[in-house]
Formats: sequence, C-alpha cells, structure tokens
Amino acid sequence: MKSNDEVQQKEKPVDEGKLPLRTSRITKGIKRTLNTAAYETIVIEDSIEEEITWKTKEERDLKVENWEKVFIESFKKSHDRILDELGLSHKKAYFKKVSEETAKRYVQEPAKKNLDDLDALDIG
Repeated sequence: MKSNDEVQQKEKPVDEGKLPLRTSRITKGIKRTLNTAAYETIVIEDSIEEEITWKTKEERDLKVENWEKVFIESFKKSHDRILDELGLSHKKAYFKKVSEETAKRYVQEPAKKNLDDLDALDIG
C-alpha cells in the first residue's frame, strides 16, 4: 500500500509564466421594473455572456470587474434611451431615516432565553 506522500504530489512553487491558460464564461444580468402609471409597468432587462481567458485568480477577478463596468455602462445607456424614447422621466427612490420610535415598533430584539451553547455564541 502506498503512503499519503507517494499518492499526493508535493506542492511546488508557482511560476506564473508556466501556469496554464484557463477559460471561464461570465454571465451577468440586470433587470429594472418601473411603474409608469396606475396598473402599468415597464421592465428593462439586459444580460451578457462573455468568455475570458486567464492564468491567475487576480487576472480573472480584474477581467470580471472590467466586464461588469462595461455591462453597467451599457445598461445605463440603454435604460436612458428607452425612457427618452417613451417620454418617461427618471424617478428616484429615496429612503428616509427611520426615527427611533418607528424602529422600536418594527424591530424586535431576539428572545435570549433557552439558548444552547452554539446559540449563545451569536449574542455579542
């Protein structure tokens, strides 16, 4: 019977110049639903599917991030063109700061009774 060292290869230092070229497929999507009038909505949706090649995780992450930026800019342009073409205005949603009284009314403290050892770790 072979030992563990014989079965598993020993780790060698990584030489980035000799790393294999890998391929990944990026799939991203974004959708925005807008209420344009009573009982009327419009859905603006876009997606991309791209193939990238990379050698290191850092290179892959950078390429994914770059495609995300390209995709978001493309969606913004399409979104603005569609709204302009349909004669619709941009509507922004704002969240107002919740008062302490309202927060107390809707946010409840978790019950801290009958905890086992693992549950007790969650309470700080």
